[in-house]
Amino acid sequence: SEGGTHAAQGWFFLRALGYTHVYFLRGGLYEWLDQVVNPTIPETAGESARKAFSRASDLSRYFGGSPRIGAARLTDPAIPIPASRDSTSKVRTAVANIRGRGC
Repeated sequence: SEGGTHAAQGWFFLRALGYTHVYFLRGGLYEWLDQVVNPTIPETAGESARKAFSRASDLSRYFGGSPRIGAARLTDPAIPIPASRDSTSKVRTAVANIRGRGC
């Protein structure tokens, strides 16, 4: 709803129908797409930011996204990040952690 009341109305309606696993996307769909599906990081990012980005990259791939280094938008040239061999367990952990973010 991009800040409108429709998301709240939909949440209330679904809960009234008995659905228990109904969530808001904090920041809306576009923020979720930017931060979860297509995260980006500057090439000059520090070590702690790179570790966080690595976790976000595994989650991004789980949802079919494209994590990128050095691109602010999908139209910019970027360096694609290959998936790691042990990303399945990382994805499970990342999915469990993101539930607390409201996604």
